[in-house]
Amino acid sequence: MTDYATQLLLPVATAIRPALNRVVFIGVESCGDYFRVDADRVRGASLRHLAATTLATVSLDRIGAELVASGLYRDLRGTDEEEWVTSTGFRIVICGAPADTADPIESMIREYAVLLTRTLALTPDVSVRVSAPATLFALWWLRHAKRRTSMSECPLIEDIIELVARHPALTDEIEAVPAELRTFIATAAGGFLADDSAEWVIARALTDARLTPSVVRPVVSAFRRIAGYP
Repeated sequence: MTDYATQLLLPVATAIRPALNRVVFIGVESCGDYFRVDADRVRGASLRHLAATTLATVSLDRIGAELVASGLYRDLRGTDEEEWVTSTGFRIVICGAPADTADPIESMIREYAVLLTRTLALTPDVSVRVSAPATLFALWWLRHAKRRTSMSECPLIEDIIELVARHPALTDEIEAVPAELRTFIATAAGGFLADDSAEWVIARALTDARLTPSVVRPVVSAFRRIAGYP
């Protein structure tokens, strides 16, 4: 876990502490300790994310009332996610709970994101739940698809590339998840590779690719394994 990530997550977790058990953290800023330190970097030492991203386990209306009681205010409200601000200026994005969507695929992915988690201790007194890497891949691809932006313009694609490039155990972990989730992830990876810009997007995302283009190949190979390609 980077110092920056801790500095972002800890004040957010502290601010929403009464509702902390009603969210699961799903942003790239919450999974830095999954990443191999010597792996090809996608970002520099400071993450560019300015908000912690979470998935609600209850309705947004219910958790909203608890956040107001905790001193937060809602800054943005969409159909499926909200952005809240703590009294100290930290931001938290809260995506809707599994029951908040009528899309069965999206509901399934959110259900697994809530179920397949681990506990991350930020301090001896403050811990958060973080979704498993395989579900993060699925969630980030789903959010990218809903935004209907090109891969070269979507930060969530960078998040996926970072996860694939820096978490070597990801392919094995995807093999271990339930079949319906694994099928979605494989289809997503195949869709990524089918885009003509895929390798260019990977090369642009990896900071070391400018000097050593060969670092792209292992990441492409990992995507191919995830997609189920030979």
